[in-house]
Amino acid sequence: MPAIQHELGTGVPLLPENAQTIQLDVATGIHQTVSSSYWQGVRIGPGERPEIVRFSRDLFAYSRLSPYEHWPAFLRRAMEFFSMHLRVARPGIAQRIGLRFINRIPMSPSLSLEDYLTSPPKDTSGLDLPISGFLYHANFQTPNYPYAVNVSTTLQQTPDPVKQPPALILDLDVFTVTPTLLDEKSLEGHLRRMRWLKNKVFFGSITPILQERLQ
Repeated sequence: MPAIQHELGTGVPLLPENAQTIQLDVATGIHQTVSSSYWQGVRIGPGERPEIVRFSRDLFAYSRLSPYEHWPAFLRRAMEFFSMHLRVARPGIAQRIGLRFINRIPMSPSLSLEDYLTSPPKDTSGLDLPISGFLYHANFQTPNYPYAVNVSTTLQQTPDPVKQPPALILDLDVFTVTPTLLDEKSLEGHLRRMRWLKNKVFFGSITPILQERLQ
C-alpha cells in the first residue's frame, strides 16, 4: 500500500480491498480470541471522478462509470494507472486481459425489440405471445487471434414503466485466451484490437434504427 500511495500522492485516499479477519479461539486456561486482519489490495473511488481503480499483487482493473466519455480519454486514464501498477507490482505476464462494455439503452414505448436488435427473441408458440423478458448469452472465438467475446443481452424491467421505461442491456466482454507478455506497448496493441472487435460485435447486434438514435 505505501508504494501505491507514493505513486498517487497523499491527496488520493486508498480503500482496503478484500479485507478479511481471522478469529481463533485459543484455550490456554483462559478463553480468549486472537484476531488477525490482512488486505489483498487497494481501491480508489468512486469519488469526485466517476471511476474505480483496483490494485492488487495479481490484478489491475480500471472502470469508468456513467457518464462515459470517449475512448481516447478512457485509454489515457487507464494507462496512467496501469503504469503505476507496472512500477509497483512488476508483473511479467498477464493471464487475462479484458475489455468490457456494459451498455444500458432505455427503450421507447413506441418501439419493439425488433427495432433494436438484429436478432431479437421471438415467440415460437404461434400464439403471438408478448415477450416480458429474455436472456441471451453467447461466446465467440476468433480464429488465428488470441481473443474471445462474451455477448450477453437482456431486458431490464422497472417497477413503474411509465416513470422509468425498460432498458435493453447489451454486455460485451472481449478478452485474451492465452497468457500475454505484459508491457505498456503490447497492452495498448491488445486493447486497440479488442476495441475494434467489440465495435464489430456491437454494431452488428443493433439495427440501423438504434444506431441512428445513439448518434
